[in-house]
Amino acid sequence: MTTAITGILSDQPYGFPLKPLAMFMKKTIENEGIEKGILFYKEHKDLDDYYVSEQELIVAGYKTYKQIMLNLQLKYLN
Repeated sequence: MTTAITGILSDQPYGFPLKPLAMFMKKTIENEGIEKGILFYKEHKDLDDYYVSEQELIVAGYKTYKQIMLNLQLKYLN
Protein backbone atom coordinates (compact mmCIF):
# COMPACT_ATOMS: atom_id res chain seq x y z
CA MET A 1 0.00 0.00 0.00
CA THR A 2 2.79 2.41 0.93
CA THR A 3 4.58 1.68 -2.33
CA ALA A 4 1.43 2.47 -4.32
CA ILE A 5 0.88 5.76 -2.47
CA THR A 6 4.53 6.76 -2.94
CA GLY A 7 4.26 5.94 -6.65
CA ILE A 8 1.12 8.04 -7.01
CA LEU A 9 2.68 11.02 -5.24
CA SER A 10 5.86 10.74 -7.32
CA ASP A 11 4.05 10.26 -10.65
CA GLN A 12 5.57 6.78 -10.86
CA PRO A 13 3.84 3.60 -11.96
CA TYR A 14 2.07 1.74 -9.19
CA GLY A 15 0.09 -1.41 -8.65
CA PHE A 16 -2.90 -2.08 -6.52
CA PRO A 17 -2.35 -4.32 -3.49
CA LEU A 18 -3.24 -7.96 -3.97
CA LYS A 19 -6.20 -9.47 -2.15
CA PRO A 20 -5.58 -12.22 0.41
CA LEU A 21 -7.01 -15.43 -1.01
CA ALA A 22 -7.39 -17.04 2.42
CA MET A 23 -9.66 -14.27 3.70
CA PHE A 24 -12.03 -14.47 0.73
CA MET A 25 -11.99 -18.26 0.80
CA LYS A 26 -12.95 -18.23 4.51
CA LYS A 27 -15.81 -15.81 3.81
CA THR A 28 -17.02 -18.09 1.01
CA ILE A 29 -16.94 -21.09 3.35
CA GLU A 30 -18.89 -19.18 6.01
CA ASN A 31 -21.54 -17.99 3.55
CA GLU A 32 -21.81 -20.86 1.07
CA GLY A 33 -20.21 -23.96 2.60
CA ILE A 34 -16.94 -25.85 2.46
CA GLU A 35 -17.39 -27.20 -1.07
CA LYS A 36 -17.87 -23.69 -2.49
CA GLY A 37 -14.87 -22.47 -0.49
CA ILE A 38 -12.64 -25.16 -1.98
CA LEU A 39 -13.98 -24.35 -5.44
CA PHE A 40 -13.25 -20.65 -4.82
CA TYR A 41 -9.66 -21.52 -3.90
CA LYS A 42 -9.16 -23.67 -7.01
CA GLU A 43 -10.63 -21.03 -9.32
CA HIS A 44 -8.70 -18.07 -7.86
CA LYS A 45 -5.33 -19.41 -6.67
CA ASP A 46 -3.54 -18.65 -9.95
CA LEU A 47 -5.11 -15.25 -10.62
CA ASP A 48 -2.94 -12.15 -10.43
CA ASP A 49 -5.48 -10.33 -8.20
CA TYR A 50 -4.82 -12.59 -5.19
CA TYR A 51 -1.83 -13.66 -3.18
CA VAL A 52 -1.64 -17.06 -1.53
CA SER A 53 -0.06 -17.28 1.91
CA GLU A 54 0.35 -20.74 3.39
CA GLN A 55 0.32 -19.28 6.89
CA GLU A 56 -2.95 -17.41 6.24
CA LEU A 57 -4.54 -20.55 4.77
CA ILE A 58 -3.54 -22.53 7.88
CA VAL A 59 -5.00 -19.87 10.19
CA ALA A 60 -8.22 -19.64 8.14
CA GLY A 61 -8.57 -23.44 8.21
CA TYR A 62 -8.03 -23.56 11.96
CA LYS A 63 -10.60 -20.82 12.58
CA THR A 64 -13.10 -22.62 10.36
CA TYR A 65 -12.44 -25.87 12.22
CA LYS A 66 -12.98 -24.17 15.58
CA GLN A 67 -16.29 -22.70 14.38
CA ILE A 68 -17.49 -26.08 13.11
CA MET A 69 -16.59 -27.75 16.41
CA LEU A 70 -18.36 -25.01 18.38
CA ASN A 71 -21.48 -25.41 16.25
CA LEU A 72 -21.42 -29.18 16.78
CA GLN A 73 -21.06 -28.74 20.55
CA LEU A 74 -23.94 -26.29 20.67
CA LYS A 75 -26.08 -28.65 18.60
CA TYR A 76 -25.20 -31.55 20.89
CA LEU A 77 -26.08 -29.58 24.02
CA ASN A 78 -29.47 -28.57 22.67
